[in-house]
Amino acid sequence: MKQTVPLVMIILLPLIFSSLCEGNVNVQPPEISISMNDEFINGNTSKKITVKNSNNNNINATWYLEHPDPPSLIRPNRTFIPDLSWIDVKPKNSLIPPNGAGEFFIYLNIPENIETLDEHWETWITFKGEEQQFGEGVFNFEYAIRVYIDTPKKAAISINITHSNNSDYNLYFVLVTAIALTFLMAGTWYYKKKK
Repeated sequence: MKQTVPLVMIILLPLIFSSLCEGNVNVQPPEISISMNDEFINGNTSKKITVKNSNNNNINATWYLEHPDPPSLIRPNRTFIPDLSWIDVKPKNSLIPPNGAGEFFIYLNIPENIETLDEHWETWITFKGEEQQFGEGVFNFEYAIRVYIDTPKKAAISINITHSNNSDYNLYFVLVTAIALTFLMAGTWYYKKKK
């Protein structure tokens, strides 16, 4: 009997402490992949991040974008996105009630040009929050989501060729018009000279 009590205490203590220490805020998913196969996604990607509040108080959750820090944490075969302004998350912040959840959506506005084709970027959307209790912060949390963005391999090329063909077409039209006018003027001059 004397050995049973310490044994029970040894088994119960980790369970008690783990339940006391378990997180009251959950941010999901830990990683998001946005793959663009044929064309660029502009606007809402429909990729959703959910912040769940298991606390007894409201949580004011906000986010910010950052490159993986330190850079050695970036996944293999990934690079930094050249401009963080190409990504947005809406809403900017959310007051999440006790036992409630807030939803955030990822928006993209990546320029469609040859430089942004066939890229494999990684960026982090870091959520931070403060528990609100009568206007005072009780605790803070910070949680980063890895976001992988794969741009199309060929879509922008056809867009650029279309623009290029339009300008080539305009140049061709001007050239043909100039040649036609030259022949017309030369023909008129020759006709007048022959009379």
